[in-house]
Amino acid sequence: MVSDTHFSLRTPEAQRNWDAVVRHVATLRPDLVVHVGDVSVDGAHRPDELRLAREQLERLPVDWLAVPGNHDVGDNPDDAPGDDGLTDGRLARWREAFGPDRWSVDLGAWRLIGLNAQVFGAGGPDEDEQWEFLEEALGGSRRKVLVTHKPLTADAEELAAAPAYRFVPAPARLRLTRLCRDGRVEAVVSGHVHQQRRLAAAGMTHLWATTTWAVLPDELQPVIGAKRCGILELSLPDAGDVETSWVEPSGMAQLTLGEDIASPYERLVDEPAP
Repeated sequence: MVSDTHFSLRTPEAQRNWDAVVRHVATLRPDLVVHVGDVSVDGAHRPDELRLAREQLERLPVDWLAVPGNHDVGDNPDDAPGDDGLTDGRLARWREAFGPDRWSVDLGAWRLIGLNAQVFGAGGPDEDEQWEFLEEALGGSRRKVLVTHKPLTADAEELAAAPAYRFVPAPARLRLTRLCRDGRVEAVVSGHVHQQRRLAAAGMTHLWATTTWAVLPDELQPVIGAKRCGILELSLPDAGDVETSWVEPSGMAQLTLGEDIASPYERLVDEPAP
């Protein structure tokens, strides 16, 4: 599992860290690489960054799938200021570049189910169709892992203290949690927060895939898990628990946004979108 690559011509360091990921994958040869979203710095406004991200993912020597993040298609409507929300056009551009924004794939005894976290709360046919898709995908006897850019849930105290945009928005979070429990989802993999974390909540194991690009400084984001760049490796045995490890591929730089590298988002204000 890889996440938050934030590819752009403005982030050459993101591509250098991705070089380390590609080398690692070529050595490991996993069955599948899953990107957990935010492939781009600002693909929601700049379609060329989605195309660049697709080119980078095509360098992987194995099969891969991706779900969109808020920087790729816009954020959930209630969490998006100004012109930063999900739109039909942005969703169409994602699908043109990457294919479906929701998918399921069977690997041995397991089923991985990928969802578009930014569709929740948007209303309309895309959200309705995703709920229908999820209910169907949760059927059957396979063991299941849910993949979604935003974390699903945590304990009540953390949910109350965290900014709303950190998690899947309520009330979709409540419905999604119930469906996952009823569908016997064992693990939920998310990205978005740029930190490594494993926690138990709502009867499931929650795994946060960290960024391959750069972590955020403490003054912008508190330490919740571990602020390290890397990837999340999952082993899905037919019997027994999901096996996980966070790995820092050889050659991957440990970077902090605004300290080791300049923030590309500060430069967006003065740059016209293509």
